[in-house]
Amino acid sequence: MANGRGLPAEERRAMIVDAVLDLSSERDPAEITTAAIAERMGVTQGALFRHFPNKEAVWSAALDRVAGMMLSAVEGSMKRSASPLARLETAFMATVRFAAAHPGAPRLLLSELRRGGNGGASLVARSMMQRYTSLLRGLIDEGVKLGEIRADVQPDAAAHYLVGAAQGLAIQSLIGGDADMAVRNAPGAFEIFRRGVEARS
Repeated sequence: MANGRGLPAEERRAMIVDAVLDLSSERDPAEITTAAIAERMGVTQGALFRHFPNKEAVWSAALDRVAGMMLSAVEGSMKRSASPLARLETAFMATVRFAAAHPGAPRLLLSELRRGGNGGASLVARSMMQRYTSLLRGLIDEGVKLGEIRADVQPDAAAHYLVGAAQGLAIQSLIGGDADMAVRNAPGAFEIFRRGVEARS
C-alpha cells in the first residue's frame, strides 16, 4: 500500500482505515498492532499518530466507516422492494453480501463487540448494531400492522433472530475460508425466517 505522503490529511486518515480493514480480513483484529498498520502502509508509527491520537481512535474511525458502508448498502437495497417482508429480505441479503465483499468488516465488528467496554470503538460498534436492529424491528412492526406478518410475532425477538442469522452466516464463512458460503446459504436462512413469521391467508 502506498504511504500517502503528500496527500491531504483526510485522505491519509482514509488510507489508515483501509489498512486496518485489509489487515482485519487476514487476521484477528485483536492482534493487529499500530506497528503492523504502519508496516502495511510503509510509514512509521509516528506517522499514524499524526492523524489519530491513539489506537482506539483508529479503530473508531474504521468501525465508523464499516457502519456507514453497511447501513448505506442495506438502506439502498430496501428502496427496490415494496412490502415489509420483501424489504426485510433485501436488507438481510444486502447485509450478507456486504460481509462477504468486505471480510475485514465483520471480523472487526465482532471483535469489538466481544471486547466490550466503554471505549470509543465499542460505542461505535454497539451504536451500529442498535441502528441496524432498530431498522429491522421497524420493518417487522410495519409487517405486523399491515397483516403481512403474524400478530403474535414479537418484533424485537424477530429482529434479533435476523441479526443473529446474519452474524452466524458471516462467522461460518470466516471459519470455512469461503466468503461466498454466506451468500449461498442466505436465501435458505431467510426462507426459514419467512415461514416462521408470515401471516397465512
